[in-house]
Amino acid sequence: MRPVTRYARRGGVSIAYQVMGEGPFDVVFVPGFVSHLDFLWEIPTIARTWHRVASFSRPRGCDASARVIW
Repeated sequence: MRPVTRYARRGGVSIAYQVMGEGPFDVVFVPGFVSHLDFLWEIPTIARTWHRVASFSRPRGCDASARVIW
């Protein structure tokens, strides 16, 4: 199951993020310079890894690029 992509807005910038799991602590994943949260779920190895991490924690990921709001 893929988490919903949400956007945090600060000034004129939006930062994409996802939260999943209900573990006792948070794990923050900050990808490299170029990333796309929704695309990363298409890679089976990454999707399996995040599901395993979510089994004992609450991983949060952020995206380097933001949704364009016109």
